[in-house]
Formats: sequence, C-alpha cells, structure tokens
Amino acid sequence: MFKSVLLATDFSDRAEIARDVTIHLVKGTKTRVTVVTVYHPSDYMMWHDLFPPTDEVERYEQKFLKELISRKLHDYAKKLEKAGIKVNYVMKTGLVTNGILKAAKETKADLIILGSHSQRSLGDVMLGGTAAGVQAKATCPVLIASSKAKPKKKPAKKKPAGKKKGKK
Repeated sequence: MFKSVLLATDFSDRAEIARDVTIHLVKGTKTRVTVVTVYHPSDYMMWHDLFPPTDEVERYEQKFLKELISRKLHDYAKKLEKAGIKVNYVMKTGLVTNGILKAAKETKADLIILGSHSQRSLGDVMLGGTAAGVQAKATCPVLIASSKAKPKKKPAKKKPAGKKKGKK
C-alpha cells in the first residue's frame, strides 16, 4: 500500500470526488495524506492591471487571500479527518502543475490524486490541463478521479437464507 499520498485540490466538484476516492483508498491504513492547493495571486487580483495597489494594500490582500485559502483547505479536509485519516496541509503559490509536483517531491508522495476537469482544449476535455501536466511530469503514479470514479457505498450484507430459530 502507499505510505504517502498527495491529494491536490482546487475546491471544485471534481476535487471533492478526488477526496472521496482518497478516503475510499486509504481509510483504515497508516497512509499519510497531504492535501495541497496551489494558487496564483494574479488569478484573484485581476483588477491590479487597471488600478495598481499600494504596497500596503497588496500585502493586506496577500494576507487575506492566504487566510481565506487556508480556511478552505481545512474545511475541504474535514471529511478526511472524520474518516480517521491523518491529514497534513500544504499551500503553494505559482503555476498549479509545478506547485503540485513540488509538493509531491517535498512530501515524498508515492501517489498523487487529483480530479479531472473539462475546460478549454481537447486535452482538457479528455483529461484536464493540470491533470495532464501532472501525469506527464510526475515521478510517481497519478490517480485522476473523474465524476465516473465516485466510490459506491458497499451494499449491506444480507443474512443467508436458511433455517429459522425454533423450526427444524
């Protein structure tokens, strides 16, 4: 089994599916799970091109953004913790694919799990731009969870039909 799993999230519906797959895969094991999210500040502050902020405003925005993402990261991981899985958190800035790969290296992950996406190009529609980039460059196995991969609940065990008590 895996010793260290890196679960990448962008907090999307597909990332929730990846989280559910992770729970299904590692619950009841000693696998260490690290949840990583990667953000690029310019994705959240597009108005800066029109109205450049002062240094003080930019520092405040960065602090606020990090706190907001940190809260989202912990909220996202609650379901893992409720399943009895020990979770570490990593927040990276920069290009998403590079951030995921860097976190995988730092945590010595022997599996990366992330959701697929349907976005722009044919490659994105089929696999997801980030997912394809991570899969192409990762040095460990990559599990890409799609909406079809959502784990099914195990059916309840049926009692075998047989003799009832008191009857022979």
